Amino acid sequence: MQYRAAPGGAVGQTPALLNGSAPVWLRLRRFRQQQRRPGPSLFSSWYSTDGVHLATARGTSSITMTHDALIGIAMTSHKAGVDTHVVIDDVRIEP
Repeated sequence: MQYRAAPGGAVGQTPALLNGSAPVWLRLRRFRQQQRRPGPSLFSSWYSTDGVHLATARGTSSITMTHDALIGIAMTSHKAGVDTHVVIDDVRIEP
């Protein structure tokens, strides 16, 4: 999981979880340690290689942001000149 803790800031990332190929299922959860107070949002992540059993990803990221935020999904090969082909399906956003 890669992230920017501030707009235009440096990219941070959690340690690598898997080596190999698709399919991999990912789950990301945003929460606050103290509800109804301003402060950083915390993100936890999980992954699954079978679509049933989730394993906790290493590390929790803390990012300060407003309550309303835009989300997106981005993919990269991390190699200049190498294209990446990704199929993303079954995206769910839950309150």
